[in-house]
This record gives sequence, structure tokens and C-alpha cells, in this order.
Amino acid sequence: MHALYTNRGLSHCYIGPASHEWTLVGDCDYQLVPEDELFDLKPWMPYIPTIAEWADILAVAYTFRFDALAQHARQAIDLSLPPIDKICLGQDLRIPALAIQGYREMCSQPHLPTLTAAKFIGLEILLRLAELRENMRYSDAIDAVLLSDDQLSFALGLHLHGVERAPEADNPLFSPSCHSEDADSEPSECCSELSYFSDSDINDTPATSPDRSKPMGTMA
Repeated sequence: MHALYTNRGLSHCYIGPASHEWTLVGDCDYQLVPEDELFDLKPWMPYIPTIAEWADILAVAYTFRFDALAQHARQAIDLSLPPIDKICLGQDLRIPALAIQGYREMCSQPHLPTLTAAKFIGLEILLRLAELRENMRYSDAIDAVLLSDDQLSFALGLHLHGVERAPEADNPLFSPSCHSEDADSEPSECCSELSYFSDSDINDTPATSPDRSKPMGTMA
């Protein structure tokens, strides 16, 4: 793929007077050299994945234990989504680590969770989160950043289900375990209502209509 964008000498990519497939008949007005805007592949313009594509990449990488790729996708998503959208995306993809990251950021953010957030995470969890925030406020010994995933899950009373990951010893592309389904690990109901691929990615309030065309920056 990279060779296609960087090798400008691939004659089969260009149908014009400079290629062997071009035939001039009689008096022809065609230019002897094809215009750049028609045939240039612009190798300096890299492909920028959308949020929806990063989510698909993360789901596949997490299932098949492509840890380096999963970490890369997580970093890209962490830079673009607010906490509430990370929670719903993590529940929808059944990736507890991503949902926990959203809860961790909600505990640490300066402003209080909104009523919109309560609609998606539930009133009980919102009250537990507010209680944890108050404890953090009056105690220097409690820090959401330092809490482990298990400690934060216990404090908020979370019950997160993860997707069954392919065994490390098997070829992940042909492992039958990756096709098994867990009846207790259905996607969160809130995720069907929340659009985390939207123009509200820089805000705390989720959008109401999906926009899967928003580009995201690539990670180095």
C-alpha cells in the first residue's frame, strides 16, 4: 500500500500519453504530458482514520490480542472522545479497560457530571461517582489516577463484561474461541442511543445524531 503512494513511476497507475496503453490517432488534441491534478496520487497526504474506523480497529486488536495495535487505537480514541463517550464505547465493544478509563476521567474532571451522563451510566453509578469525588476532594490519600481498575470498579459498583479474547497460543485468525458468544455480555442499552462518532467529541454532552465521517489525528 505504501509503495502505491510513494512510487511515482508505476506506469500502470497512469492512463495517459506517457503510458504504453495510450494510442494517438490522427490529429489529437490530448496533451503530451498528463496533468498532475488528474494523475497525481499525492503521497504526502496520509490516510486519516475516522473515529468509527479506530473503534473497529480497537475491537479487532483487543479480540485477537494485538496489544501494540490496541494500544495505538486506544491512544487515538483517548485524544478524541470525552469520558461519557468512552464509557459507552467501551461497553458497546465489551472492552472494560476503555470504559474504566472513561469513569476515571469523570472522577478527575473539574466539573460535575451532567444529567445527560446520568441517563447513560445510570443514577446509582452517578451517585457513587459523586461520593467518590467528594472523598477525593477532602482526602489527599485518594486519587482516581492512582486507583487500579479493580478498585475503581468496586468503588463504583460496576459490572463490566469483556469480550472473550483469542488464546495467545493459537492463531487468532483461525481460533474458534473468538467466535463464541457470551449471553451475559450484551452491549449496553445506552450505546444504541449515544453517538460517540459525532461533532460533540470535544464536548461533555453526547450528540443525538451519528456522524461517522469525522477524521481523527494519527498517532506517531
